[in-house]
Amino acid sequence: MNFFEQQDQAHKKTWLLIALFSVAVLCIIGLTIALITATFWGFSQSTTVNSVSSIQPMQWDAILKTSITVIAVIACVIIYKRLQLSQGGSRVAEMLGGRPIEQGTENTNEQQLLNVVEEMAIAAGLPVPPVYVLEETSINAFAAGFNESDAVLGVTRGTLERLSRDQIQGIIGHEFSHVLHGDMRLNINLITILAGIIFISQAGRLALYSTSRSRSSNRGGLPVIGIGVGLMVIGSIGTFFGSIIKSAVSRQREYLADASAVQYTRNPDGIADALKVIGSGVGSSMGSPSASECSHLFFGDAIFFRAFGFLSTHPPLEKRIRRIQPNWDGSYLVGKPLQEKRSLPLQQRKAN
Repeated sequence: MNFFEQQDQAHKKTWLLIALFSVAVLCIIGLTIALITATFWGFSQSTTVNSVSSIQPMQWDAILKTSITVIAVIACVIIYKRLQLSQGGSRVAEMLGGRPIEQGTENTNEQQLLNVVEEMAIAAGLPVPPVYVLEETSINAFAAGFNESDAVLGVTRGTLERLSRDQIQGIIGHEFSHVLHGDMRLNINLITILAGIIFISQAGRLALYSTSRSRSSNRGGLPVIGIGVGLMVIGSIGTFFGSIIKSAVSRQREYLADASAVQYTRNPDGIADALKVIGSGVGSSMGSPSASECSHLFFGDAIFFRAFGFLSTHPPLEKRIRRIQPNWDGSYLVGKPLQEKRSLPLQQRKAN
């Protein structure tokens, strides 16, 4: 596996997709400005005498004011969403139901995970981040945070109990790639910008709701209705295509992280075999209510889009495995069974 070549390809495709995402966002904002300006201008013309001499051209100052207002509102939404995520990786881990693993834990699986994290931190040249465990039986993991200083790693209980040490090492190496290559910050930026686009559709619904509540039948409410419907359409289309591009960006970063895991561990079989265990039927789906919002942060598909593969945040398992092992025979691996009795956290054992 030429992981350096795969890393370079993933970097190039990512920046191309980010450029496309930026163009799409600018187009959505432009359409929103045009809709609001044209609606009010058209309504003002319809209220005057129906003659050619009465038609007034659009005023540039009105267009400028509308543009500034729309951009300012969307910017405020993006900033607000950013502030919600400002607490860093620990907030994301807690939102997903994670529990921090304490140093000196007596749980052998958790201690093994801490040892692996320390090893991969050295291999990646990064500080050792806090580690959280999620009480999920599937195999999955994530890295979250703005930068190296507030990054955390989260690993499911199923990963600890079903995989071998080498397989866990491959997954942790994958997650350290997300920390090292700035994927965490990129993911947060995509989330916040998409929040601005989603708000356009929400503003349309709010406009229609306010108009229906007023029960006004006069013509004064028509521009608001027109703008409400238009914003809903623009916002929905923008959200749909924005999600497609966001998912495409995420898939490229997954290829990059897989290649980096091979670089850090020098063992292609580790991460490839972890993917094979997931494909054997164990799966990587997450039960947390916040899993959908954070789906692009995980090692494997937390939410599946069987009918719409282009919305999936991860490449198919088969493609990921064959990029690591081109001669793979197509067979999957059966992981270790889950332990029937799990050890209590250290603080609970002391309390007992």
